[in-house]
Amino acid sequence: LSPEEVEFQAIASGLTGGLWVRQRLPALGSPPQETSKIMSDNKAAIQISENPVQHDRTKHIEVDRQFIKEKLETKIITLPFV
Repeated sequence: LSPEEVEFQAIASGLTGGLWVRQRLPALGSPPQETSKIMSDNKAAIQISENPVQHDRTKHIEVDRQFIKEKLETKIITLPFV
């Protein structure tokens, strides 16, 4: 895999962990009040997530891309560059 694809898969992994925490917060009496930030230091990985154009080189990570794109569109997460 390219470095961008590895970083992209790390974003997807971080997102699943973040969503798990967001689901548990209401049970603790503190529902999430703002979007979760999944920070990345790879601009290419962020662009893959935000770009609606299909790329031939990202076909094997398409499921993760759709998952992340959906969460971005519903404002559950943001992907700031660090």
